[in-house]
Amino acid sequence: MAITTRDDIVHTLFVNTDSTSKGLSLSEVLARYGRPSTVLVRTVHDRGPFGFPFLFVLLYEDRRFMARYELEAQRVGQNVVACPASTPPQITIWGPHKTWSAEDIQTYLLGPDYYRPLIPLSDSTDFTVDTLYEASQREGKALCLRTPASLW
Repeated sequence: MAITTRDDIVHTLFVNTDSTSKGLSLSEVLARYGRPSTVLVRTVHDRGPFGFPFLFVLLYEDRRFMARYELEAQRVGQNVVACPASTPPQITIWGPHKTWSAEDIQTYLLGPDYYRPLIPLSDSTDFTVDTLYEASQREGKALCLRTPASLW
């Protein structure tokens, strides 16, 4: 857990996956908090020396938190496929005085020197935020995301 304060006011709170493994699966987060305001995705086109990373982020800007799912993907034909349903998230919560621009979110999630940004869900998969929500409630832990490898 990490807490960021300024002038004795909490600005952000970060909770790692050790604390979120129970009760915060993807379908549970979506069922509990509804449709996120933004969903972002990032992966690579082929397995590298450190695996096949897949990053999937739900932003709830009105509720002031994000759920970040990091997992291993696999290449299936022309697609990269990841099944985040049983992966616990990292949670970041921020206070009412903290604001995030699109660039702030990219830098927070990827670091200051990122070379490929996260892409909105609807630009990188066949899902929209609404269809992801509906599929998660219908498919639960069987939900998988498929994105074209050529995009990455």
